[in-house]
Amino acid sequence: MQFAVFDLGLFSPAQSVAEIANYAQSAVVWLLDQQFTIEEEIRWLAMGVKACCTPDLEPQRLAAIVDVTTRGGIWVSSQAMPFVLNGLKQMSATQPAKTDALAVLTPQERKIACLVAQGESNKLIARHLNISDHTVKAHLGAIFGKLRLSDRMHLALFVNQEGNR
Repeated sequence: MQFAVFDLGLFSPAQSVAEIANYAQSAVVWLLDQQFTIEEEIRWLAMGVKACCTPDLEPQRLAAIVDVTTRGGIWVSSQAMPFVLNGLKQMSATQPAKTDALAVLTPQERKIACLVAQGESNKLIARHLNISDHTVKAHLGAIFGKLRLSDRMHLALFVNQEGNR
């Protein structure tokens, strides 16, 4: 697996779009810039970039991004997540109906999956359900295993597809 980080401050705008989009088709690509608008982040993710980050990442956040992207997922900022999920919801409305695949989850796991699909963070889910962040992470691990999903984005898409059936 090839992995590349591009600092957008070193590219001209016209050069960056074509070259980076092309490279993102065959490699895990992260983009660094001082700031991304929600529209820019969504545009880059739609072109195949796996993460849009600022250079001031904390070590924990960096480790999480590396983990998610090396397992095939994408990293979406908390600001862009509601917009991405809304787009996925609209897309999934046209999918054919299936059986309730969420039935394999416990009631608590279903609540957590639905909150993830709404774009909530682990911290907010923990507060909402009056459980610890660690418990949320444990439930997410079980959910990913039962549904054979790799990350939050796939879970959100899956739940939103199921909810429209």
